[in-house]
Amino acid sequence: MRGAGAAILVTLAPDRLDCAFRKFDRPRAPYMTICPPESPVLRSPTQNDLTALLSLNQAAVPHVGSIFLERMVWFADQASYFRIAEVDGAIVGFLLGLTPEADYGSLNFRWFQERYASFVYIDRIVVDSTVHRSGVGATLYSDIEMYTHGYAPVLACEVNLNPPNPVSMAFHEARGFRRVGSMQDRGGEKEVCFMIKDIPVG
Repeated sequence: MRGAGAAILVTLAPDRLDCAFRKFDRPRAPYMTICPPESPVLRSPTQNDLTALLSLNQAAVPHVGSIFLERMVWFADQASYFRIAEVDGAIVGFLLGLTPEADYGSLNFRWFQERYASFVYIDRIVVDSTVHRSGVGATLYSDIEMYTHGYAPVLACEVNLNPPNPVSMAFHEARGFRRVGSMQDRGGEKEVCFMIKDIPVG
């Protein structure tokens, strides 16, 4: 079974590749992104963003799993939520969210699949190190929380315990996430803490 960071080769036909990205441009009532003037601008991804997104992802390893370009295309095809943050026209972050129907072999994703009928799962959030603590991550989280409000009662994620990521843990707990379980992988070499935030629906 593939983990969240496992590499797979995926080739999408041109028409399907185009569809994978165009779906994020469709309106999604009832939620709408509203960013204060000083906040980063959020937008949907395009095929032209892939190289920049992959570079951001790889710079954040091991806090997120290492992936190949084909995997990023696959995420665009499977993701329910995929938003990019820009500051002065430069991509500085992104967030990927999946819902239970996604065909995803991640052990972490399946942990939630086995326990919750309806949820939005944050597979990864990546923020450029040059803009850490500037509100980019908080803006992305506020947006996916609004998206989840119209879809599911649970926003789910995991945070690394080994290797530890205390900054991410503090961030999630401050936003109201609570711990609901944990899992070790690779013989204890890696451990994650599963967290959820209860979201009112409707």
